[in-house]
Amino acid sequence: MYDVKCIKNEVSNNTYQRCFSSYNDEIMTLKGVIERYSTDQQIAFTILEKNLNQLTDMKFIYSKANTLQKREFVNILFDSNLYYENRIYRTPTMMDLFSSNHLKMKEENLLIYTKKRDSK
Repeated sequence: MYDVKCIKNEVSNNTYQRCFSSYNDEIMTLKGVIERYSTDQQIAFTILEKNLNQLTDMKFIYSKANTLQKREFVNILFDSNLYYENRIYRTPTMMDLFSSNHLKMKEENLLIYTKKRDSK
């Protein structure tokens, strides 16, 4: 585009060189990104397969997470509705996957889960 305008003297040679350099840098950057993401995916699958059992180990995942990740995990688990009152955690919402243990948690004074009623 700029090369045609440069030949027709619609754009100065200086502008052409600047734009060419800028676009060339962007092309090289994008080629690098494509090359990086086009590597052998078998390596990633090998790592995933080796650690797949740990993905279901919530205690392991939580222990490896940083503070912000732990906070996000808790927010997702309790739909941002977990609160602390009278020396016990309480929530009206919890992921169904984890709600099966709510009676045990209540028995041990860890959590009171009062499920919100559906408004259907």
